[in-house]
Amino acid sequence: MQTVTTAELPPWRAPYAPALALTARALAAAAVISEAAEIGVGPHREISAVFVGVGLVAGYVVGRSLSAQLRDWAQDAPPLTEAETIRVRDARLSPLTVGALAVVTLIAIGVPLAMHIPTPLPGALAAGAVQALMQSRALLGIESIRGGEVLRPVGQLSFEGSDLRLRYTPSVYADAPADEPIMPG
Repeated sequence: MQTVTTAELPPWRAPYAPALALTARALAAAAVISEAAEIGVGPHREISAVFVGVGLVAGYVVGRSLSAQLRDWAQDAPPLTEAETIRVRDARLSPLTVGALAVVTLIAIGVPLAMHIPTPLPGALAAGAVQALMQSRALLGIESIRGGEVLRPVGQLSFEGSDLRLRYTPSVYADAPADEPIMPG
């Protein structure tokens, strides 16, 4: 029996679209909470609202560009190899992401309360939420077309498009005989 060292193992991978959807929800929640604190007690409510508006627009513009790039990468993603199949885990937020988001949210709430100045952080959080949501939607479209799930490497700060893989998922109707209707009617 041949032993495999950790250096020879492929990287861990996780479904990309669900991870982006989780990220979008977390960023949106942080944006709403920090903006609510800013509007509730901050002295410059109008400026804060402008920051959020600019963040939403910027998130949309950047999200369109990033979604197009991700769509191209996902369209070209090769199938998952047998060796890579054993290194797939569920989509989840990393503890580092959760911690960083908590710190940024606390700063976005604390600065206006303590120093009575608005911050653009709720707008930046909103921009990130819009971008992540748009990328998630783009991936779901590609997954629907390709009949599988796009996986990304985990544990890396960045990766190339060539690092994406496609895990084919069997169709619910794959066993239906060709001469019988799929939906009884």
